[in-house]
Amino acid sequence: MGTGTHRNGYRYLLRILPPVVNYTIVKEEIKILIADNDPLFIKGFKLLLKFEDSIEIVGSACDGTEAMILIKDKKPDIAVLDIEMPNKDGLSLLRDLNEDSFSGRVIFLSVHSDSQSFNKAISLKACGYVLKENYESEIVEAILNVSAGKTYYSPQLKGFLRNQN
Repeated sequence: MGTGTHRNGYRYLLRILPPVVNYTIVKEEIKILIADNDPLFIKGFKLLLKFEDSIEIVGSACDGTEAMILIKDKKPDIAVLDIEMPNKDGLSLLRDLNEDSFSGRVIFLSVHSDSQSFNKAISLKACGYVLKENYESEIVEAILNVSAGKTYYSPQLKGFLRNQN
């Protein structure tokens, strides 16, 4: 094919390159704040996202009260919250953020895979819900989807959406 442009070169590349699934183009960095009661989990979360050029972690908190203060100060695009946290749980935090007209979006990252926790999060306008057991493989996709105005729910939870009607 050579180094020049060839009419069929683009089609050739399309045939040999693997398809990209759920790819979202990100124009600028997505500012993330993580709140989880486990500092070791937060550390692992930060390491996981360290090489994601489109994502910047602007803060982290180990309890809901600290998270509320940081969210007001840092104004992240997305707050990634655990449900269980001391001082203020994630669901109460989201309720307060809604009352304060938080302009960002919220993704829950939780061990809770029950319909009650999921439906409560959805009723409070959470844009995403990722199970911690899947977070390594799903969290970047969830962040990109939610930042693009979409929602993201771990596949195991999607059945709960059908049961809401």
